[in-house]
Amino acid sequence: MLFSSDKKFIFIANLKTASTSIEEMLVPYSQISFLATSCGKHMSAEQARSIVNSFAASVRYEDCFSFGVMRDPLTYALSVYNSHSKKAFIGKPSYTGSISFDEFLRSWVLEKPSWQMRPQFRRFVDSASEKPMVNYVVPFESLERGLSFAFDRLELNCVHNNSASTIPRLLKSFVASRGRINRLKRLNKSPQKLMAPKVSDWARDFIWREFSEDYAFYKSYVGKLL
Repeated sequence: MLFSSDKKFIFIANLKTASTSIEEMLVPYSQISFLATSCGKHMSAEQARSIVNSFAASVRYEDCFSFGVMRDPLTYALSVYNSHSKKAFIGKPSYTGSISFDEFLRSWVLEKPSWQMRPQFRRFVDSASEKPMVNYVVPFESLERGLSFAFDRLELNCVHNNSASTIPRLLKSFVASRGRINRLKRLNKSPQKLMAPKVSDWARDFIWREFSEDYAFYKSYVGKLL
């Protein structure tokens, strides 16, 4: 989670949605930064509101433009599965390199539910009403366009004038033209152990059922100014 009292924004960091790359762009503007998973990087909007309203003297959560990124539940699950097939996870309970995607879903969603497979929409809603608590949810599938919209609203300095000496620190992680992000540098990328076209019919049906609330939230709110 990132909070800027100067630019009045709050970034809610969802998992597997280029949050590390986005943070690299926004940290220079932020007064409060939670960048490590163990320290609350992926906290919910509800948790962010509590922190901001408790520690920020002049700017409250409600005064800020709050946003995050969400992706299709199938590709989200694939990204979690693929990311844990890295050699760094060998020997750990979370290693997925030796199991199929179907086995992963049964284990991480049903048998031993993992916080990483918690429905994404819950990160962006009030837990009691389940109504959105953010102003904009960027669709991961059109990430650069969605971030350009968000940055325009925040009036961030995103214009690349073709002079390397004058490119601000913000632009180290992406290339921009006329205030639009053309190419976002992807950090912490997951290996491509399995791609969507090879997912089994069982897995597709399972994700459709188990993450129906994510699909409904995506259809109703993602990509729209709230």
